[in-house]
Order: sequence, then C-alpha cells, then structure tokens
Amino acid sequence: VTDDNGCGPTVSSPLTIIDPEQIAINIDGFTDMTCHGYADGTIQASATGGTGTRTFSITPGTQTNTTGLFTGLPADDYTIRVTDVNGCWVESLPVTITDPPGFTITTETFTQITCNNADDGSITVTATGGTGSLNYTLQPIGTTSTTGFFDNLVAGTYSVLVEDVNLCSQISIDFILVNPEAILIQSESYTDISCRDNNDGLIDIIATGGTGDLTFSLYLNGTLFLTQPNGSFSNLSEGDYYVTVDDINGCPTATSASYTITNPPALVIDSEASTNSLCYGCNNGTITVQASGGTPIILYTLNPGGNSNTTGSFVGLAPNTYTVTVTDDHLCELLSSEFIITEPPLFMFIDQLSTDLTCHDFNDGTVTVTVSGGLPPYSFMLNQTGTIQGAGYFIDLVPNTYTVTVTDANSNSITSAELVVGNPEVLTITTINWTTPTCNGCTNGTAQAIVTGGTAPYTHHWSNDMTGNPIIGLGAGFYTDTVSDVNGCTTYLEVQMTEPEVLVLLTDSLDVKCFGFNTGWAAAIVTGGTQPYSYEWRKIPNSNIIGTTDTIFNLFAGVYEVTLYDFYDNVLTAEVTISEPEAFLLSFNFSDTVCYQESNGWTKVTATGGVMPYLYSWGNPEFSTQDSIYGLPAGNYTLTATDNNLCETIGSIEIIENQEITVTAGSSSNLICSGESVQLTSTATGGTLPIVSYFWTPSNSLNNPNIQNPTGSPTATTNYTVTATDSRGCQEQSTVTVNVNATPTASYTYYNPCESNVVSFTDQSQSNGETIISWFWDFGDGYTSTDRNPTHYYGQTPADYTISLTVQNSNGCDNSYTNTIHVEPVLGIDFSADNICLNEQAHFFGTVTSSSNITSWVWDFGDGTSGSGRNPLHIYNSPSAYNVTLIVTDVAG
Repeated sequence: VTDDNGCGPTVSSPLTIIDPEQIAINIDGFTDMTCHGYADGTIQASATGGTGTRTFSITPGTQTNTTGLFTGLPADDYTIRVTDVNGCWVESLPVTITDPPGFTITTETFTQITCNNADDGSITVTATGGTGSLNYTLQPIGTTSTTGFFDNLVAGTYSVLVEDVNLCSQISIDFILVNPEAILIQSESYTDISCRDNNDGLIDIIATGGTGDLTFSLYLNGTLFLTQPNGSFSNLSEGDYYVTVDDINGCPTATSASYTITNPPALVIDSEASTNSLCYGCNNGTITVQASGGTPIILYTLNPGGNSNTTGSFVGLAPNTYTVTVTDDHLCELLSSEFIITEPPLFMFIDQLSTDLTCHDFNDGTVTVTVSGGLPPYSFMLNQTGTIQGAGYFIDLVPNTYTVTVTDANSNSITSAELVVGNPEVLTITTINWTTPTCNGCTNGTAQAIVTGGTAPYTHHWSNDMTGNPIIGLGAGFYTDTVSDVNGCTTYLEVQMTEPEVLVLLTDSLDVKCFGFNTGWAAAIVTGGTQPYSYEWRKIPNSNIIGTTDTIFNLFAGVYEVTLYDFYDNVLTAEVTISEPEAFLLSFNFSDTVCYQESNGWTKVTATGGVMPYLYSWGNPEFSTQDSIYGLPAGNYTLTATDNNLCETIGSIEIIENQEITVTAGSSSNLICSGESVQLTSTATGGTLPIVSYFWTPSNSLNNPNIQNPTGSPTATTNYTVTATDSRGCQEQSTVTVNVNATPTASYTYYNPCESNVVSFTDQSQSNGETIISWFWDFGDGYTSTDRNPTHYYGQTPADYTISLTVQNSNGCDNSYTNTIHVEPVLGIDFSADNICLNEQAHFFGTVTSSSNITSWVWDFGDGTSGSGRNPLHIYNSPSAYNVTLIVTDVAG
C-alpha cells in the first residue's frame, strides 16, 4: 500500500479467498398419503455443499428444519429449498404426494334369526374404492371375508370393519340380530256348549314369541278343523280338540292341552199347575212348575214380578196373567205356558145418576143407581124417604139431596154418593147479539141469542127456519129466535139487521218511458164498503207486498196487482199493467283486430228497441244519424245513442292491435363453398299464434320455399328473405345473406417410367378465381404429402394404387380428385450358367425376382449369336471369355 506522499509501499499479509462448494440438493425418498384424506405423506431431502448449517423449507407449507424430513403432508406438488448461512439456496424438482382413492360402504343389509336360539342370521356389507382389494372383518368375533358376507350368525350386536391394503378403514353401522322368543302358550281355557245343540263351545289360547304373526290351528278328533290368526275359537260343537301355534318362519310348534267339549241334556218342563184367588182382593192364587235336564242348578222366575226360586212354587198371587221362566246354570231358558189367576168381581156401583125437575117447580126429578159384583140378588133403599125396592130407579122426586144403600145376598152393603135433584131457573132470552153483513148484498151477518134459566142444552128455531145458536149467513132483515130447553120449556125474541153500500175499486197508471227505468206509477180509486180502507200492492208473480197506500210510485214495467180491504175485510183486486219500450240495445259489427301500427279498422252499429228515431254520438257531444265509422287504428271506441224518449244507451268496442311479429332469419352457415348446401332457419314471435305460413325468396335454389327451415343450394352469394304470416293474416319479413365462395377443381397427372417404382405427380388443379393455398396427397400406400408436385417411391411389388389429391383455396373451400394407377417396378433379373469345355452345350438359367408376368427372354451370348427362352442351351466354338446379356420384358413393356 502506498499513500499520496509516496510513503511505502507496505505489503499486507497473504489473504485466501475461498470459493465454497456449490449447494446440491437430493430427494432421498418420499411416501404418499396412506389413506384418503389422512395428510400423512413424507419427503426426505438431503444436501451437500454451501456454507455452514443448511436449512430446509417446503413449498407449499410452512415447515422448516435442518434434517430435510417433512411429515404430515397432504396431497400436492412440493418443492424443497435448501439455504446455507450465507443465504445461498437451491430448489429441488417438484415432488408429488398423492392421495389414494377413498372408499365408501355402499351396502349394509342383514337378515334376522328365524327361530329361537337358531344360528342362521346373516350380514352383508359391500364397499367400493380404496387401494387394492378390500377386506371385511366381522366385529366383535373377528371373522374375516373378502366378500363382506357373513352367515350362520347367532343373536348379538355386530359391525363390519372394512380395510384396504393400506389398512385404511371404515366401520359399518351396528347390526342387531335378535333372538326370537320361543313360541309359548301363555294361557288356555275352554267352555262347554251352553245349551243342548247350541254349538257355542269356546277355546281360548294366548301365545307369545315366534316371528311375525302367529297362526293358530284347531284340530277336531285328530283332524285339522280350522286355521286362523288368533287363538279364540268359537261356535264349537262337541268333540275332542287341541290347538297348535306356528310363526311365519315355521319355527317349532307349540301345542295346547286336549279339550273335550260336551253337549248338555235338553232342558224340559215336566209339569205346570195353578189355583185362582178365593175372593176379590184376597191375592191368594198359586202357580207350580217343575223342570228337568239342562245344567244344574235350575232357577224359576215369575213373570211379571221377577221373583225367583229353585222350587218352582209361587204363592200369594194377585189376579194377573203369568208365565214362569226356567233357567239352568248355563242360562239356557224355557218359558212356561200362560197362567191366568182370577178373583170374584168387585161389589160396586156402576151408575149413580139423578135428574133435575124438567121445568121450574114441576117435581118430576129421578134417582137411578146400578151395581155389579158381590152376590145377587140386591135390595135398594132411598135413605131420605126410606123407600126399599128391588130396582135402583126412584121417580117423582122433589128438589133435594139423596143417597141409596144397596145390599147383596151376602148382606154386604154399599152406599152411593150424594145425588142432587135440582129445580131449574125460569127459561129466558135476555138479548140477541148480532153483526151486520160486511158488504152490500152479503149474507154473512150473524145473530146469537143469550139464554138463561131452564135446563141446558137449548135448541133454537129462527124465523128463517134456521136452527142453532149462533146463526150465520144472514142478510139484511128481521129475525125471531124461539128457544126450547132440554125438557121442552120455550121462550122467544126478535132482532133487525142492516148492510153497507156496494164496494167499488177503479185504477189509474203511468207507463215507463225508458226500458229498465222505474218511472211508472199506479193508483187505486175506491167507493162504497165500510171505511177505513187498506191496500196491498204486489208485482205479479211475486207475493211480496211493495206498497200499502192508494198510490205507488217508482214502478218498473210489469203487471201489478192491488188488493183492497174495507173495514170488514171485504176484498177486491185489480191489475195494472205498466208498459215500457223494448230494451234499447246496440250491436256492433267491427274489425276486432288490426295489424301492428295499421289504421284500417271499422265499426258499424245496429240499434234496436226503445222508440225510434235514433241519434248517435261517437265520442263527441254532437249527435247525428251516422251509424258507422272507418279508418280506425287500434283502440277503445265508445258510442252513445238516444231514442225519441231521450233514453240513452252506451256501447263500446275494442279494436286490438295485433302484437308485433318479430321474425329472425338465420342459416347454419353464412359462408359456404360452391356446390355446398346450407340450412336456412327462421323463428317468429309475437303476432297471433300460430304462424300459419312461411315463404322464402328467391325460391329457385331452395328445396321447399313454403316451410319454416328449408335447405338452400345457392351457386352465388344470395340474400334470402322469409315472410311469416300469423293466423290473422299479419306479416313480417327478415333477410339473411349466404355468401358463396368459389371451389377449386382438383386434378393431376403423373409420370411412371417403366423401369422405375418412382412416380412423379404434377398438380393440374383449377383455382376458379381464388388462390389455391394447400395440397394434400394420399398415395394409397399409407403415405401422404403436402407438396404441390411430389415424387413418391412405391415398393418393389407391382400393384394398383388409388391416389387422391385434395386442394383448398384461401377461403377454405376444398375439392378432391381420385385416380387409380398401376406401378410396375424395375425388373429384378439374374442368370447363371454351367462351366463347360469347348464345343459342349452350356446351360443358362434365367431368374426374375420382381415380376411373374414375363412376355419375352432375349439372350446375347457374346459370340455374335442370340437366343430366347428362360433356360436356353448354347455351344461355344472358340475358347474365350464371353459377355452374356439377358433382356427380360414383362407385360407392362
């Protein structure tokens, strides 16, 4: 080192600059994930070179270490970076950790054990996926299977562990195999036939266990009699029975005890007897019934009364009609004959009568009694006079209160009630109440006499020969009533009767001017009868009352009926007809629809009803006789019409604008090559569906211009227009352009010299206006070329080859030309000859390796002579070496 003043130089100690060894990383090994989704892959890396301690890191991930071992890796592509203390680093190539396929348990089924303690249960588990073959282990017993099917299983709870070759595993659901209970009869009972030949014996079996519904089979005298799904058997006749019980799996049968159903002897009544009551009210009749058979104990029940005993004897019976019900211990019943218990009749009065005096103070009263029962003959004594006689009729009695005592032959006595003989009051008509006739000329007057005294009932005889009280149907006049009582006593009285004037009902009315209005009225005009009057108005045929005054207003057209009532409800009715014009109606003829944005609608109205003449207003205040308008766009139009009574009616129409038709024309391609076809398409929306027709122009290049999607074959660029017509005749058009490019015409020539398998091809294609940009040759032997004028080498065997040339122009239009050529390769020939001595025959042998169709063999023996044939003979006359030439020609020349 030298400073600016030239001091020095000073030389430092030697310095050594070390170039560290290049870091090199190596992937020593890696392991993929053991099971799907486990994230347990590993990578082991190592490194050499660098400076100091090397640190390994992994991407993706956050692990770093100095050992190069990375664990817990999920499936991914990883790179390992190693970095020394100087920050120098290198990275490994990517290491791929893969995730083995997972597997899924797809089937988990089982069959239950059929019978108690059987070992015929089975479990089937199948799975898909995993690595390698799967193994199935039945837990907890450890049985393994490669199919997942386990059988001959006893009752218990099982599961199946499924593992692949990596010991990745899944566990199935728990399968619970149940040991069915044994079929056991829990209870059994039977009941004999209740009554002789009733065939109502019972057997009742209760069983449990088994699988599914149990079946109960009844055997009678050792033979199957009945099978049913429950153990209750009824309506059984006598015999020996037993029952077997089976389940749906045919498990061992349970059998009941044997039962003998018996038929008891018939219940019969052996004897019946009875005695009557000895006197009226003594109640000492008797009945005795005896029975045998049936099932003891026998019970006797008296009907009515309900008294029961086991002796059959009943005493202390009142008069009545009885039966006895005989019942055995099985409630079998018999009914006895009827027993009629009687007693002597009651000693009693049948009649106790008295009659008053016929007329006031006549003293001709009577008392009469009659008796029954007891023991005749009887004696009768009138107690108030002491008179005794053999009959109960006493006459010529004065007014008084009497009793009669009657004694029978047994000296039993009975005394009557008090019998009153009265004295009637004097017969008198105190007044006659009357009502006059309710109308003039009516005969509905009434008269009723008020009578007192005498003895009712009374009879009445009136001066008009009518009888009764009251009398009705009377007109105006004088009437006398003569009254007689029941005993013929008489009296009389006179009355005079009047009547009102004749009731008369007239009507007036006003008709309705406009149809459907209520401007009419009707009035009732009344004279005579008896006031006040009342009115009921109805509209026929309705029975509802619509008015109760003499005049009603606001009436609609119709027939009205007024009912008039005077004070006495005399009734008159009259009809009033309120008329109206016919309904004022408008009917329209009009174009209900116009095409989109057109104004060619029209309407014409026809008016009927009302009162002519008519006037019209088409949406303005002016009225005229104009009944039609034209040149209308779509819209709502309202017409107001009036008739001669100024009645008004309004009508409206709507001319609808047809929805705009939208037509879209399209094609399968907008650019084709000449000679190709194109599919034209069209879609139409709007308008009034359906679209009834499509028409395409120009039509000369179409297969059918009258369909929606025709096929076109244009020879030049063409604009196709489609016209769609909807069901209302509205139309819309759309145009699509199909561009047509010229197609080249492929052609070629070739040159094939006879003695060569090399063929030269020359392109002779016509561009037809566009530049040809590519050539594709297929030489027919599996080889191709894209040269314009290629040369191709064929094999040594003669053959025919089909060569095709496809050319394409700058618009992508292509064309192909195909031709078949024959290739005859150069003949492969040779010959040999014997070594001979002078003047001996030399034998020549010609061979051909490439053709069998030889037409000539020409030999030049080199001594000025020639020969033919495949294997000629030749003699040389001078010793020498000769050049021999063989010329072979085949059919191709």
